[in-house]
Amino acid sequence: MEDHKILSIIEELELNWTEREQELNFLKKQLTLIEDNEQKKIYRKSLVLMLYSHYEGFCNFAFNTYIMAVNEENLLRRDAHECLVTASMHDTFTLFEDENHKENRYRQMFGKSLPNDNDLKRIAKRIHLVTSFDDLLNETLKIPDKVINTESNLWPKVLKKLLYKVGLQYDTFKQHEETIKSLLNLRNGIAHGAHTQGVDGQEYFKLEEATFSINRTIIKLIREALIEKSYLK
Repeated sequence: MEDHKILSIIEELELNWTEREQELNFLKKQLTLIEDNEQKKIYRKSLVLMLYSHYEGFCNFAFNTYIMAVNEENLLRRDAHECLVTASMHDTFTLFEDENHKENRYRQMFGKSLPNDNDLKRIAKRIHLVTSFDDLLNETLKIPDKVINTESNLWPKVLKKLLYKVGLQYDTFKQHEETIKSLLNLRNGIAHGAHTQGVDGQEYFKLEEATFSINRTIIKLIREALIEKSYLK
């Protein structure tokens, strides 16, 4: 990947995160207009909802930007990192794992009256996958958008999954896992009406510090991956 393209991608990521960070900082500054401490705590509940929204939103944007950049390289699957190859074959593996899907050559062997033999079905699909795998590796790598799924609740395990899918270090944010769990629990509690009390300043600062660190580090991980060409085999 050419240097100017890498620079453009990183600038796009940094601009997106900067705008999100500025919005959160603007909303946080409104606390200075509130004199009552209890009302400040209530106001921070809305800050938590916005903080989570930008945490998940940026992660989704960043990972999609990365796979789009890799797709634009028009690599053959055989030349790409194995995690990205697997991601690009999402639809193929979905069919392979679908017990109701009958491989075409299996139909050709037995015609319309297919024997009700699940073991035979699995064997036929496995043989089809093995015999077509070389052709699949010679196809151009295209990772579908559906691979990036934050599942509407970006728990630490979901973030790990996303990092693993795109071939980035999946345990990068181990130190923030408990804080992110707290953010998700608090956000869901507020959104569903279960959490009625306010949020104090120290608690919010801890959540903000973790999410800001994660999103900035994701930019760093993508920058390093593009520069070092770690998307290649």
